[in-house]
Amino acid sequence: MAEIEMSRGEFAMLWFAILNMLVLMVTYLFVIARLSDLDENSMHNSSAVRRINRLAYYQVISHALVLIGLAVYKRYWLLLVNSPVFVWELYELWSIPKRNHGPYSTLNLTEDRILTYMRNNAIKLVFSIVILVVYICCLILDTGHGNALNHAAFIHDYYGGISHHRFQENPGDTEHLKILQPSVK
Repeated sequence: MAEIEMSRGEFAMLWFAILNMLVLMVTYLFVIARLSDLDENSMHNSSAVRRINRLAYYQVISHALVLIGLAVYKRYWLLLVNSPVFVWELYELWSIPKRNHGPYSTLNLTEDRILTYMRNNAIKLVFSIVILVVYICCLILDTGHGNALNHAAFIHDYYGGISHHRFQENPGDTEHLKILQPSVK
């Protein structure tokens, strides 16, 4: 059975995707923390919202880079799984009114709007955690031997099975069974 080895570029792309998801998770946490600090009538809202809006553009660009890498290395399942958040973030940027400078606006900042923004970022955070686990599993499964299930079957066949390995070496040896027998006095 031919095993498929992972190329260096594919390995680097998966590591980039993992690191990118970690950074995106930090940005989602930062946005949630900043939004929880906002107040409807605060004077500091404009500078905090400007910082949050810059992060929204970074999130779209970083998702786009990962999706391009997944498409180049033909990871179509990961591409399909990762694309809903990218489409959601693109929609948020596309639906910005002309008077706003980003998806988060100080003009219509209400408590309900802040809670909606926080909920959306919490959903994206949970999605990023799930995708991070998927990326790590793909990296573990693809590294080394191509397919982890074939690798496990190879080890099982090489050692003759785990359960009867000792009996094949010395069929008459019962020394290891003394541990399982109760001591009778």
